Amino acid sequence: MYDDWPRQMRRRLRKLLGFPASHDVGILSRLLDPLRQQAEERLGRKVSSAIVTFPNLVALYDEDIVDAMDYAGLTPLHTKFGGVGSQPHEASTAYAGYGLGLCSNYTDWNQCDEEEKQRPLQQVLTILYTKTAFVLYRDMLRGAYQHYEPENGSSNFNLRSNSTHDNPADKYYWETMREQILRLMFKSAYGIKVSQVILLGESALDAKFLQFIKSTLLEVQEELPEFFMSDPVYAAAKGAAEFSIRSPYYFQPPPPSSAKADNFTWEHQLPL
Repeated sequence: MYDDWPRQMRRRLRKLLGFPASHDVGILSRLLDPLRQQAEERLGRKVSSAIVTFPNLVALYDEDIVDAMDYAGLTPLHTKFGGVGSQPHEASTAYAGYGLGLCSNYTDWNQCDEEEKQRPLQQVLTILYTKTAFVLYRDMLRGAYQHYEPENGSSNFNLRSNSTHDNPADKYYWETMREQILRLMFKSAYGIKVSQVILLGESALDAKFLQFIKSTLLEVQEELPEFFMSDPVYAAAKGAAEFSIRSPYYFQPPPPSSAKADNFTWEHQLPL
């Protein structure tokens, strides 16, 4: 913490002077601006708050996402992840986007807590396959909110889908991908079968890729897990919307005092 103090002070000084907290934050904010503008045009009103979901990549930190939102004029909605304003990884929001790990009545904090305790543990493998990256996450969870930062994961930007497969190196491409999957499978929760697979990315439904994933999983377990792949491009975004709806109810409201019980209201920030 003490070693990081000079860096944090530089970030605060830059923000006070009206600059992004860092160079990376400036780049991230330029990605958020067009998204906010398009949302405002679609809704016909100003968007001032949001939940931003992002992949669990090396050196992509939550503080950068939050500072980028601040520089882009967006207030981070509260979540159950980390501190106040912390934003969730896409492994969490995608799980929610497929309708998994969410309580039925999100306005009842106690009921949500009880439902989460009753859910069976699932061993979940999340696969992101795009034109630029191949990313894996594996974690055991009962609900989407528990999936804050997958303990076991890997990323490879050489195994992107726009690599040319029909060439002499094709077999090495798939063999490298197979090794990465098996390494993750044996690294985490050895002996526990994957029960759910979440597919993400614009290339996730490629027929050859799907067949490869299924055959690789059958090397380490007898039965195929349940696949969720109906909306690999927008599942994480839909999950972020679900988190936004539930944002006011993530924390149990304080009980009213006897003096103010009759006029008690729980004020919260409504998501846009």
